[in-house]
Amino acid sequence: MIHRIRKLHRTMNQTKPELSIIILGCNQAAKILRLLTSIQAQSFLPDATEIIYTDDLSTDYTLTQLQSFSSKLPLQNAENNTGKRNRAAARNRGAAIANAEWFLFLDGDGELDKDFVAQLWQHRERDTVLTTAVLPHPEAVCPARRYEVLRSPAYRAQTTGNTTIHGYHLQSIAFLIHRTSFQQANGFDEAFAGRSGEDIDLGIRLAVFGTKLRVVPTALYYHNHPRTIRELVDVKEKYAAQGIPRILKHDTTIFRAARLNWLFEENPPYRTKHPLLFKCLKLFSLPIWSKIAERGQFWWTGRTLIPLLCFIGTMNGFHRYITTGKITEEDAGWSLG
Repeated sequence: MIHRIRKLHRTMNQTKPELSIIILGCNQAAKILRLLTSIQAQSFLPDATEIIYTDDLSTDYTLTQLQSFSSKLPLQNAENNTGKRNRAAARNRGAAIANAEWFLFLDGDGELDKDFVAQLWQHRERDTVLTTAVLPHPEAVCPARRYEVLRSPAYRAQTTGNTTIHGYHLQSIAFLIHRTSFQQANGFDEAFAGRSGEDIDLGIRLAVFGTKLRVVPTALYYHNHPRTIRELVDVKEKYAAQGIPRILKHDTTIFRAARLNWLFEENPPYRTKHPLLFKCLKLFSLPIWSKIAERGQFWWTGRTLIPLLCFIGTMNGFHRYITTGKITEEDAGWSLG
């Protein structure tokens, strides 16, 4: 199933690489070269670093763009022969052909600070997974991304000084892991689909095996993915209907982490605890209030209105799950409403 279908560098170093950079991408033709260029411009890279690009069924000219990339680093592509999009499976394909002891997973729609790898590399430990600071790209600064930074493990580490994080804080956007830890956890669970949460599930399972998770706030990944508040709320809805039910099968702590205990009983079969409060929250018009949050002063909305809207989105999504009894997929006719 896995093929090395293209080598864009003919003189690949025969030395076993120390680092495999595994990039996940889908329809990122306009962004992927910028990420690769930022990798090439790193102030430090381990000897014989290799790059593996694993595509999740792009329909644009992403693969054509890869062919035009001229680099001193070997670049390979892990082909998708399944005909289905699945981020967990795509990342596993990349890991399956990786040669190094260390895997650096990256999303393809960002750029790295020039000292990104150097900052991670100096903190690496065999039994520790390192995640990074994910910041809005200068071209993608928006209220939704600024809010996500406030909620990020890196921001909390900077404000508290505690770099240890819980498994459910793992972000697949950018993290460094030793091959042994990844294999011990059997990689990403490919049962996760749609708006999945496959990274959080992996983090939870890694913690079970005794693997520590830490954040390195000085390793900066700039995420070039702007979204509106309404899109952010929609992500929360889908995640609560699709990802959280799957994660609950492995670890129930995600229930309280998502604040679902405020409105729902914590043990299955889940039921609404406060029907009147639930109905009051349902009265919020998400499109209207999302527009207000988009245009308001972030110093206020980022700590009040946006968190409330995200919680309502999570509540709506989980309510959809418990009323239908099904984990709905992203292609099942979901409407923003």
